[in-house]
Amino acid sequence: MKRHAKAFTLVELLLVVSILGILAALVIPTLTNASDGAKVSNAATSLANARKALQRYALEHGNTYPATAHLWEALSAKTTATGDIDAAGQFGPYLLSTPSNPWNQLGTIHEVAGLAAAAAATYASESGTYGWLYDPAKGVIAMPGFDDAAQEYSGN
Repeated sequence: MKRHAKAFTLVELLLVVSILGILAALVIPTLTNASDGAKVSNAATSLANARKALQRYALEHGNTYPATAHLWEALSAKTTATGDIDAAGQFGPYLLSTPSNPWNQLGTIHEVAGLAAAAAATYASESGTYGWLYDPAKGVIAMPGFDDAAQEYSGN
Protein backbone atom coordinates (compact mmCIF):
# COMPACT_ATOMS: atom_id res chain seq x y z
CA MET A 1 0.00 0.00 0.00
CA LYS A 2 1.25 3.41 -0.99
CA ARG A 3 0.68 6.37 1.25
CA HIS A 4 0.23 9.74 -0.39
CA ALA A 5 1.60 12.76 1.44
CA LYS A 6 -1.05 15.36 2.07
CA ALA A 7 -0.11 18.79 0.80
CA PHE A 8 -1.72 22.03 -0.31
CA THR A 9 -2.33 22.56 -3.97
CA LEU A 10 -0.84 25.50 -5.82
CA VAL A 11 -4.27 27.12 -6.13
CA GLU A 12 -4.83 26.96 -2.38
CA LEU A 13 -1.44 28.55 -1.69
CA LEU A 14 -2.07 31.34 -4.21
CA LEU A 15 -5.44 32.02 -2.63
CA VAL A 16 -3.94 32.34 0.86
CA VAL A 17 -1.13 34.62 -0.39
CA SER A 18 -3.67 36.80 -2.22
CA ILE A 19 -5.82 37.19 0.89
CA LEU A 20 -2.78 38.11 2.99
CA GLY A 21 -1.76 40.67 0.37
CA ILE A 22 -5.18 42.29 0.42
CA LEU A 23 -5.18 42.45 4.22
CA ALA A 24 -1.69 44.00 4.25
CA ALA A 25 -2.81 46.61 1.70
CA LEU A 26 -5.64 47.60 4.04
CA VAL A 27 -3.63 47.67 7.28
CA ILE A 28 -0.34 49.35 6.26
CA PRO A 29 -1.83 52.77 5.31
CA THR A 30 -3.68 52.85 8.64
CA LEU A 31 -0.45 52.27 10.55
CA THR A 32 1.39 54.90 8.50
CA ASN A 33 -1.30 57.51 9.18
CA ALA A 34 -1.21 56.73 12.91
CA SER A 35 2.56 57.27 12.91
CA ASP A 36 2.20 60.63 11.13
CA GLY A 37 -0.49 61.70 13.58
CA ALA A 38 1.75 60.82 16.53
CA LYS A 39 4.57 62.91 15.06
CA VAL A 40 2.27 65.89 14.56
CA SER A 41 1.04 65.57 18.15
CA ASN A 42 4.61 65.24 19.45
CA ALA A 43 5.70 68.30 17.44
CA ALA A 44 2.81 70.42 18.72
CA THR A 45 3.52 69.42 22.32
CA SER A 46 7.28 70.03 22.00
CA LEU A 47 6.65 73.44 20.45
CA ALA A 48 4.18 74.42 23.15
CA ASN A 49 6.62 73.37 25.89
CA ALA A 50 9.55 75.21 24.27
CA ARG A 51 7.47 78.37 23.81
CA LYS A 52 6.28 78.31 27.42
CA ALA A 53 9.85 77.79 28.61
CA LEU A 54 11.04 80.76 26.53
CA GLN A 55 8.24 82.97 27.88
CA ARG A 56 9.07 82.07 31.45
CA TYR A 57 12.80 82.56 30.84
CA ALA A 58 12.15 86.05 29.39
CA LEU A 59 9.86 86.93 32.28
CA GLU A 60 12.57 86.05 34.81
CA HIS A 61 15.47 87.56 32.85
CA GLY A 62 14.32 91.08 32.03
CA ASN A 63 12.52 90.29 28.74
CA THR A 64 15.67 88.87 27.13
CA TYR A 65 15.92 85.49 25.43
CA PRO A 66 18.83 83.04 25.50
CA ALA A 67 21.38 83.11 22.69
CA THR A 68 20.95 80.51 19.95
CA ALA A 69 24.24 78.75 20.79
CA HIS A 70 23.13 78.11 24.38
CA LEU A 71 19.35 77.89 24.00
CA TRP A 72 18.79 74.34 25.24
CA GLU A 73 21.39 74.66 28.02
CA ALA A 74 19.80 77.89 29.26
CA LEU A 75 16.34 76.34 29.29
CA SER A 76 17.31 73.01 30.88
CA ALA A 77 19.66 74.25 33.63
CA LYS A 78 19.54 76.67 36.53
CA THR A 79 20.47 80.23 35.62
CA THR A 80 21.32 83.47 37.37
CA ALA A 81 19.43 86.74 36.88
CA THR A 82 21.91 87.66 34.13
CA GLY A 83 21.26 84.39 32.26
CA ASP A 84 24.53 82.65 33.19
CA ILE A 85 24.25 78.89 33.68
CA ASP A 86 24.96 78.15 37.34
CA ALA A 87 23.94 75.13 39.42
CA ALA A 88 23.23 77.52 42.30
CA GLY A 89 21.17 79.84 40.08
CA GLN A 90 17.80 81.04 41.27
CA PHE A 91 15.88 80.52 38.00
CA GLY A 92 14.99 77.44 35.96
CA PRO A 93 15.26 74.84 34.76
CA TYR A 94 12.41 75.40 32.33
CA LEU A 95 12.72 72.13 30.39
CA LEU A 96 13.62 68.68 31.70
CA SER A 97 15.46 67.65 28.53
CA THR A 98 16.42 68.89 25.09
CA PRO A 99 13.46 68.38 22.75
CA SER A 100 14.01 66.93 19.31
CA ASN A 101 12.16 67.27 16.05
CA PRO A 102 10.02 64.10 15.62
CA TRP A 103 10.67 63.88 11.87
CA ASN A 104 14.47 64.07 11.87
CA GLN A 105 15.27 63.51 15.57
CA LEU A 106 17.50 66.61 15.60
CA GLY A 107 17.78 69.14 18.38
CA THR A 108 19.99 71.48 16.36
CA ILE A 109 18.93 75.10 16.00
CA HIS A 110 19.05 77.41 12.98
CA GLU A 111 18.90 81.10 13.80
CA VAL A 112 16.44 82.97 11.57
CA ALA A 113 16.13 86.72 12.05
CA GLY A 114 12.56 87.95 11.74
CA LEU A 115 11.08 84.45 12.06
CA ALA A 116 7.31 84.26 12.28
CA ALA A 117 6.00 80.98 13.69
CA ALA A 118 3.32 80.86 10.99
CA ALA A 119 6.03 81.01 8.29
CA ALA A 120 7.94 77.97 9.58
CA ALA A 121 6.38 75.78 6.90
CA THR A 122 8.25 77.82 4.29
CA TYR A 123 11.53 76.49 5.74
CA ALA A 124 10.76 72.91 4.68
CA SER A 125 14.12 72.69 2.88
CA GLU A 126 15.84 73.03 6.27
CA SER A 127 13.97 70.02 7.69
CA GLY A 128 16.85 67.60 7.04
CA THR A 129 19.52 69.89 8.50
CA TYR A 130 18.00 71.48 11.58
CA GLY A 131 15.47 70.38 14.15
CA TRP A 132 14.45 73.88 15.18
CA LEU A 133 14.25 77.47 13.91
CA TYR A 134 14.80 80.27 16.43
CA ASP A 135 14.80 84.06 16.48
CA PRO A 136 16.56 85.11 19.72
CA ALA A 137 15.57 88.77 19.30
CA LYS A 138 11.84 87.98 19.43
CA GLY A 139 11.92 84.63 21.24
CA VAL A 140 10.09 82.89 18.38
CA ILE A 141 10.74 79.17 17.99
CA ALA A 142 9.39 76.80 15.33
CA MET A 143 10.12 73.55 13.49
CA PRO A 144 11.14 73.66 9.83
CA GLY A 145 8.38 72.43 7.57
CA PHE A 146 5.80 72.21 10.38
CA ASP A 147 2.77 74.47 10.41
CA ASP A 148 1.52 74.06 13.96
CA ALA A 149 -1.57 76.17 13.34
CA ALA A 150 -2.72 73.79 10.59
CA GLN A 151 -1.14 70.73 12.26
CA GLU A 152 0.59 69.80 8.99
CA TYR A 153 4.14 68.84 8.06
CA SER A 154 5.46 69.76 4.62
CA GLY A 155 9.10 68.75 5.09
CA ASN A 156 11.02 66.02 3.34
